[in-house]
Amino acid sequence: MMKYLHILILSIMGSAALLLLAGCEKAPEKPGFTIKVDSEPQGAIVSYRNKERGKTPYSTVARRTGTFLFKISMKDYEPQWLPLVVSESGASAKVQLKPITADILITSNPSEAQVKINDVVMGETPLVLKNQPVGEQTAVIEKIGFVSRRESWTVKDSRPLKITADLSSNIGIIKLTSNPDQAEVFIDGKYYGLTPLEKKVEQGKLKVVVKKEGYSTFDEYIITQRNQTVSREIHLHLLPGSLNVSSVPQGAAIYVNNSLSDKKTPALLENLAPGNYSIKIEKGGFSPVTKEVKITRGGKSSLHFELGVNTGGIDLVANPPGVTVYLNGKEHGQTEADEDGKFSKVYRLRGLSEGIQQITVAHKRAQPPQKTISVNVTKGKIARTAPVNLWIANAELKLKSGRKMIGLLKSETKNEVFFEPEPGVRQAFKRSEIEYLEPLQDEE
Repeated sequence: MMKYLHILILSIMGSAALLLLAGCEKAPEKPGFTIKVDSEPQGAIVSYRNKERGKTPYSTVARRTGTFLFKISMKDYEPQWLPLVVSESGASAKVQLKPITADILITSNPSEAQVKINDVVMGETPLVLKNQPVGEQTAVIEKIGFVSRRESWTVKDSRPLKITADLSSNIGIIKLTSNPDQAEVFIDGKYYGLTPLEKKVEQGKLKVVVKKEGYSTFDEYIITQRNQTVSREIHLHLLPGSLNVSSVPQGAAIYVNNSLSDKKTPALLENLAPGNYSIKIEKGGFSPVTKEVKITRGGKSSLHFELGVNTGGIDLVANPPGVTVYLNGKEHGQTEADEDGKFSKVYRLRGLSEGIQQITVAHKRAQPPQKTISVNVTKGKIARTAPVNLWIANAELKLKSGRKMIGLLKSETKNEVFFEPEPGVRQAFKRSEIEYLEPLQDEE
């Protein structure tokens, strides 16, 4: 018995030694299979067996082959289940996530109201907005004659929403009369008719224009309120007329009913009372022209004049040369000496108006100082006058006796000098009596 017990103990101890030896050796590793999961957009949560494993792009190693079921989820997107078959070469997949959307039904009372989102017209009620994203949105519901409303909603999931807008009327009444009546009425640029006028309009600040030909224009803003009547009596003032006067050539004087205007052509005559007017145009060297015109209230009339040349001329000889010529009291020029230097050249005056013209010749040493003649000028003709002679002192004479004289040297010889100390008084002096004889300057 003891022998068998001893043998059993040794056997047990040998087995234990073998087990201990086997435990000292490294166990073989199990094979791994790579799994890759991605999504669009990225950052989605990857869950397996109801436990979050990471976010896309996600990668792990499986210890076995087979089918794995992953849940891909992300805020504001529909979750998706991804069955992934893993083989010895691994497995990979990319999921396209779909945003959560909902349909929105917008109705209004009354219907056929315009719906705007971010100032973009979406349509008229009743209106279905398809596939609206998660989040808050606001729409403006408008209808002519009603107060606009703003309606907001929030999409949280795919359940459809219904939005109803009750619109209240914003219509008031504007009542316009005018003096005179039958004036045109425009409200915010749109023609509404003639006064007296009563119309339904939207409440608010309206630009009202009332006008009638020949009268001032009413142009103001009027505030209207819903369910209220605003009345205005408008007085239109009679407008004066105007006349635009032009001529060829320009710069002609304008007479209005024989009264000289302070304007010259071209000119705009304003603030003319309605009625008949006589308009006369005058310009030197041209024939005056008169026309009749009727000015209406607020009217703008025009008159154009073509002036015909109405001039003639004068040829003048004034002796001695160097005298000043005046035309109708205004200095015109000076006469010049001819080739001999004793007489003046012909002095020509041109572009003179028809009628009597006053010609004056003058010199400061002349006696008398000036002479004036009247010349009748005829259109298209040259009038030639008789020579105009002036007595003008041209020399200073001093005798040896001490007598000094200023006068006109008429002529002289080798032995004598003929001198006029004044007009018509001629004296002869021997050269032996003369201390000196000097000419005076030709200029005045």
